[in-house]
Amino acid sequence: MENRLAGADANPYLIVAATLAADVAGIIERAEPAPEVTGNGYAQGGGGPDYARSMPEAIDRLRRSQFARDWLGERFIEGFTATRQSQYDAFRTKVPDTELQRFFDLG
Repeated sequence: MENRLAGADANPYLIVAATLAADVAGIIERAEPAPEVTGNGYAQGGGGPDYARSMPEAIDRLRRSQFARDWLGERFIEGFTATRQSQYDAFRTKVPDTELQRFFDLG
C-alpha cells in the first residue's frame, strides 16, 4: 500500500475515510498493486492515474463514482458535491485582481 500525504487544505476526516475505504476494498477484492515506479514517475509518462484536470471534472467524477457511493454513502456524495458545485459557481463570478489591474490599465 502507498499512501501519499494529502494537501494541507484537505479535510482530514474525509482523507482518512477515503483511505480506509480504498484499503478495505483492496483487501476484500484481493487487488494486486501496480508495479513499482522507480525514478521520476512524472517524467516517465503514461500508465499512471488519470486525475481530474479541473474542479468541475472532479465534482462530476465523484458524482458518478459508484465506489464512493458504496463506501461513503449516497447522502454524503450528494451533499458534498452540491457544496463543491456551489463553491465553484461562486468562485466563477469573481474577477481576480490581476485581471482587474490588467484591463483597467488599458484605459
